[in-house]
Amino acid sequence: MDRDAFLELLAQLRETRARLPELVRNRHASRRRRTVAGHSGRLVLIEADAPAAGSLAAGSDPSALADRGLLLWRVCQALELPGVDGVIATADIVDDLLLLEQLDERLVLGSMNRGGLAGSVFELDDRFTGYDADSVAASHLDGGKLRLRIDPSDPTSAGVIEAAGHAVSGLSAHGVLALVEPSWCARSAGGVVEDTSAGALMRAV
Repeated sequence: MDRDAFLELLAQLRETRARLPELVRNRHASRRRRTVAGHSGRLVLIEADAPAAGSLAAGSDPSALADRGLLLWRVCQALELPGVDGVIATADIVDDLLLLEQLDERLVLGSMNRGGLAGSVFELDDRFTGYDADSVAASHLDGGKLRLRIDPSDPTSAGVIEAAGHAVSGLSAHGVLALVEPSWCARSAGGVVEDTSAGALMRAV
């Protein structure tokens, strides 16, 4: 899809959102779904939930993800690439992609905890402000994704671990996939830093 054609669709999307908000629910119910496992045994999912936690930077551009239309266009382009299985996104992005007819025969995982805003003093207190297990199921999604950043020196990590456990149990009760993104973290002068060493990742898992 070229940029001009997409801009026309984007204009129609705004009108649909404003005039026919109930259409989203119908699209969720009628979306053609697929099995989780692909033919190759591998999964490639496009993650499009960073802006919901205030993370707008990509590379050297501090506001690369700030333009909503451009973000949607890039996700649509990525979904057209061979081998891409689906998307991980917050409800607003999922709904827009549905209305743009980009999610049939794709895996769709709802992003759940985005309350730990980037750069804030509560960044590691990843509250569940996105999808919950019930809304994942009600929206006919294939599962939910939650991040689990653990800082052994931050007492809020205990609450995040507990909330993650409840979320996984809730998704399991609905019979849908739970995708957990664990990491071992620490605060520094520059903000939260994830320890990417093998030992730290094994401990987080």
